Amino acid sequence: MASKSNKSSDMVVFPPWKPWRSEPKGELMRKEIRLRGRNWYANTRFMGELLQDCLDTSDEKIARRRLEHLKAMIERGDYQVFKMKFEELAHQYLNEVLSKKSKASQARYESIVRVHLIPFFSGTRLGEISEKVKTYFDEKGKLPESSLKKHARVIRDIIKLGDKSFNLPAIVYRKGFYQTRFLSEEELDHVISCLDDRYHALALLLAHTGLRLSNAINLNWADVRLNKDMIEVKQSKTGDFVRIPFTEVVSDVMRFRQRIRRMDGKIFDVTVRAFQKAWKRAIRKAGLDWVPRPHDLRHFFCSSLLNKGVDHLTVATLSGHKSVNLLKERYGHLTDDTLRKAISTFNGCRQTVAN
Repeated sequence: MASKSNKSSDMVVFPPWKPWRSEPKGELMRKEIRLRGRNWYANTRFMGELLQDCLDTSDEKIARRRLEHLKAMIERGDYQVFKMKFEELAHQYLNEVLSKKSKASQARYESIVRVHLIPFFSGTRLGEISEKVKTYFDEKGKLPESSLKKHARVIRDIIKLGDKSFNLPAIVYRKGFYQTRFLSEEELDHVISCLDDRYHALALLLAHTGLRLSNAINLNWADVRLNKDMIEVKQSKTGDFVRIPFTEVVSDVMRFRQRIRRMDGKIFDVTVRAFQKAWKRAIRKAGLDWVPRPHDLRHFFCSSLLNKGVDHLTVATLSGHKSVNLLKERYGHLTDDTLRKAISTFNGCRQTVAN
């Protein structure tokens, strides 16, 4: 009997069994997300990654599903790409990719990135980029096809720095050119008078040579034949050379700029972005009932020549257009006086027939 009592006293008594989780599963999940304001946020660490993303919902069930989706992305190795921000890749593009392109391309694409893309996509992660890209092209759909294609090319190159599998959504390009007006001489004088003084000479040169803004800003004294009163420059867009004789205004601009020659040989100490901003300020100050762009100075040049009776082939040669038909479509803005002058030729015909 004694031995039995000894055995019973040596038995180990375990406490009642309990699950290893002392809290319900829902409570554990609740700790992995937290409510801040109206939205739930991830609040956990998974496979070494700290998750604190906004889950973009006030519904707790949806928030839990989105957290599980983030965890699945970490397991697949996609999370690092997902959380990259567009502006980080945009600055990488400016520093590493754009620096290898031509000066004309650098000026053109840097303006697209800084003026259009970074403000629009600021704070956007690559995981959310596809819908944002669609919205961007919906809003920019009024741009000419050539401009929109440049925007698309830059967006693609930026995003592919982080996600090599990215493909642009289908983009609907609008055909044709949509500027239906061109600057009159009075409007041009008024806008230039509203420009900051340092931009007057460049604006006058653009209006009297038809050069594109990037070409004019990068114009070098080596491109100017002062003994022939001629500009001979390679077009950044087509790669073709154009020869443009001086007008009296251009001659005055060149004489003025000669007084302050730069060491690098460039005629103007201006950036594309700086001139665009100054031009917008001048347009607002001028109070016109429409909004001409810097490119409309090229329109002024071509349309003025056409209205003064210069044939389309000559104007196309001066402006560097390969297609005369394209010149007619884009710059063939004939004034009422030009049309009346053309119609008046019928009056002489009728008098001859009557006699």
